[in-house]
Amino acid sequence: MTKRLDDPNVISSEVVYKLLIAFREIQDYDAMVNLVEGLDFLNSIHNYKNCMNSILITYLYAFALNR
Repeated sequence: MTKRLDDPNVISSEVVYKLLIAFREIQDYDAMVNLVEGLDFLNSIHNYKNCMNSILITYLYAFALNR
């Protein structure tokens, strides 16, 4: 899935949110952190639209960092 996330046609805030929820349900907090940080890295390289504007994604990222 990570290989597909560098495609701007696939990535959206809804996809990221659902992935974060799925990772939270299985309690894989490291994967949550890696997903968000990887997206920040891809955004800085490829200048994609920033899908991190969602407050829910920010909340789930902070939740994962706390765990």
